[in-house]
Amino acid sequence: MSSRILAQLLRDYLAGDVEPDESVLDDIRRVETYEEAGTFSRDDGLVIRMRDGTEFHITVTRSK
Repeated sequence: MSSRILAQLLRDYLAGDVEPDESVLDDIRRVETYEEAGTFSRDDGLVIRMRDGTEFHITVTRSK
């Protein structure tokens, strides 16, 4: 899965436009916060690890 596809899926899911596709959920091995994953970052975020070894980092920052 590419980062673009993951971003689109997350956008659609968070907007309530789609229910999560079970086949996509099956591809996810683990989701952890940066802190849980031991990521060296001052930011908050999530690490998504896929079954094929691919890893995505999603940083959450407040702008206002």
